[in-house]
Amino acid sequence: DSAQRKLFLDLNNTLQAVPLGKHRWTIAQDEINSLIAIHFADAGGGGESATRTTDPPPISDPIVVFTPGKITLAARSRRIPSADPRGGVISVVLRIHSTHAIDGSPAAVVHIDGLWLGNLPIPHSLAERRIQSAMPQLVPLIQRALSLQLGARRATTVMPEVQDTARLIAQGEPFPLAFKFDRRRVVIEDI
Repeated sequence: DSAQRKLFLDLNNTLQAVPLGKHRWTIAQDEINSLIAIHFADAGGGGESATRTTDPPPISDPIVVFTPGKITLAARSRRIPSADPRGGVISVVLRIHSTHAIDGSPAAVVHIDGLWLGNLPIPHSLAERRIQSAMPQLVPLIQRALSLQLGARRATTVMPEVQDTARLIAQGEPFPLAFKFDRRRVVIEDI
């Protein structure tokens, strides 16, 4: 409930209040993990309450871990050999740092800091190519998530900016931290 409230109500209220000055919005890894667990179970992602009518999903048991300047994403996959019937663990560590765009505006860059299949490190270049090639499949998922959170009309309005940002992130290029939300200029100062 806390994560849903923060994502669907508090974040929107914070964005609406931008003209009144600086605002801080935070969300904890435990809140994100709780939300992921509930949504993943509802989508047939391996939770006890999931009812499967099709093939099992390619991943299960996703988790997010925040450390200073880094985000670790991990999940189990049946495609990764393991003694566990749910499959082995794949994990990626993303490093985020603030920078500036060519025009001097605030930006951020996401780099892969580590990638593992179980305990086996994998070259970052393999992941970077896979992420870039997966973008055509990810864009409709991003649009659907935005439609659920913002409504179809607003999602259609922000989608071109979101697509550009997703493409830049996938390519390891700086992405803008300044954007418009309901005709208001929003600048993210720290992630």
